[in-house]
Order: sequence, then structure tokens, then C-alpha cells
Amino acid sequence: MLLYLQEHVYVEGDCRIWAGPFNRGGTPRVMWNRVTYPARRLLLQLLGQELPEGAKTYATCGNPSCMSPEHVKAGKQRDVVRNTKRLGRFPKGTPRSRIGVISHSRLAKMPITERDRVAEMVAAGKTQKEIGEVYGITGSAVSSALKNWRRAGLIDW
Repeated sequence: MLLYLQEHVYVEGDCRIWAGPFNRGGTPRVMWNRVTYPARRLLLQLLGQELPEGAKTYATCGNPSCMSPEHVKAGKQRDVVRNTKRLGRFPKGTPRSRIGVISHSRLAKMPITERDRVAEMVAAGKTQKEIGEVYGITGSAVSSALKNWRRAGLIDW
């Protein structure tokens, strides 16, 4: 399996780019013995590295498809964040808030796509509790959503 992981790539500069399937997060995955594994995690384990439970794997080069053993590291979430900051890819302030609001809105009962309808209800004098009843959430959840939308710069009212 180690040979498969090392050969199922194409070379692009210093990186060995995974040529197989990816998980929903866009990182390499592989099926072995009818079990799906994160490919980079399996690579490190097959190379003899002990990975503690919950360890995250990441590429120090910043390419989420990279399988180069020299670039693939394992660590805690803070190590992943530090690497992302080092690469200059860690958004701060309003852009970071906007990413959070939009990424969570797909699953939200009151998504950002309802912004105009919510604005109409606020303008009509509805309370946050009344708005929440429309979406099946509490008034405090409406308050939290509006606060996050404001912080992200998606509303100005």
C-alpha cells in the first residue's frame, strides 16, 4: 500500500500531487481493505510515524493535494493554523467572519439567503422572538445570527 500511495501521484515542483479520490474537504483519501482512510494519515503511518488520536495531517507547502513525505506533517489543530498563517492564508477580521457566516448558512434554519426577508420583518417592527418563530428558532438564535451577519459586513441595519 505504501508503494501505491507513493506512485499514485504526479510531480509538480517539489510536491507529489495526489491523483486519486478526495474527501468532501478536498484532501486525499484512499480505500484499503474495504476501509476508507485519509491518504496522508495512512502515508505517515505506513512510513512508521506514530500518530496520536485526533492528530491532524497537513501539507507544509499549503497544497491540500500534496502527498510528498517531506511536506506532510501531523500535529494538533493549532499546528495546522500556524502553518496556514505562515503561508499567509489565514483570513482575519471581516473576511473570516464572512467565511464563517456563509459556510454555516447552508445548514442554518435562518440562512443568510433570508437576509432580505428578515430585514423586512425587522422594518415591520417584529421582535426577534417573532422572527425566530417563523424559522423555528429562538429569539436569542436570531440575535446571534444578526450579530454575526453584522460582524461579517453582510448587513448594515
